[in-house]
Amino acid sequence: MSMVDNSSGGESDDEREKKEILQHMECFNRLFVIASSFVQLHYEKYILKQPCMDPKQLGETWIREILDGHESHCMINFSVSKIEFTSLLRFLGTRYNL
Repeated sequence: MSMVDNSSGGESDDEREKKEILQHMECFNRLFVIASSFVQLHYEKYILKQPCMDPKQLGETWIREILDGHESHCMINFSVSKIEFTSLLRFLGTRYNL
């Protein structure tokens, strides 16, 4: 009776062990692919940065492009709306001659 329990449908212990090893390897490969995908996403988002300003541009030119562009560009780059930024520019110009 114990011989039948160990054979389990004609499969030897070696074959079952090989199947288990293959299953573990497949699981490891899937985890490796997932982990490497997360590493790549992290690298692209936080490490591989694209400069927000062309080094050939002067500061004034870059600011003019932002102000002439979409409202969201001003909010993203200066954290204020176009109206608030231009008000600040006028204030600094009249008050401090900047």
